[in-house]
Amino acid sequence: LTFRYLFSCIQSAPDFLKKSPISDENGWVDVDKYTLQSKRYDNVFALGDCTNTPNSKTAAAITKQCPILVHNLIQEINGQPVDGLYDGYASCPLIIGRLKLLLLEF
Repeated sequence: LTFRYLFSCIQSAPDFLKKSPISDENGWVDVDKYTLQSKRYDNVFALGDCTNTPNSKTAAAITKQCPILVHNLIQEINGQPVDGLYDGYASCPLIIGRLKLLLLEF
């Protein structure tokens, strides 16, 4: 195949997180995949591309994760149960033509 441009983006947590005790052996912030709370520190929450959640790392995913993290963080601050649950939602736009795209949800 011949390419005019080829871009490759490797999603990865930043180096300072990879070396941190809050990260797992692969360098991702180690969180519960539902509550987004650290598995090691109750007062730490994380979302998005730096976490070890099994979902795709997309803007749609973080949009769904954000209100859950905020809810759970407030619950933790107030000494209440962390009960907000992220369902793993993600989506990805697939461009199929000029001004046309499909939104793949998974």
